[in-house]
Amino acid sequence: MTPLTLATALDPEKVSGALHAHAAQRALAAAEKRLWVVPKDSEAQLQYALLLYYNRLWNDAWVELSIWMELAAAADQPHSAQQGKLLEQAKLLLEKVRLQLVLTS
Repeated sequence: MTPLTLATALDPEKVSGALHAHAAQRALAAAEKRLWVVPKDSEAQLQYALLLYYNRLWNDAWVELSIWMELAAAADQPHSAQQGKLLEQAKLLLEKVRLQLVLTS
């Protein structure tokens, strides 16, 4: 099973076929419910954005990934090296989503 991370989302070989349709729908529903329960949880936001990306829901992935980036940037604590790397990967993924939006419109 492919882990849902920014690094795997940027690897084209791992994106295709990462989730089966039924499992993807169930995962999306669970992730959305988790966002309702803990709305300011950045990890929940990121997982939901990645699930939307893996399901090729480009518009929704764009919005949710942008929200995650805003939450991460607005965090009160200074960014660690790991957080900086995640933000850079998120910027790359956001650009990939933007290109998908252009190609599909």
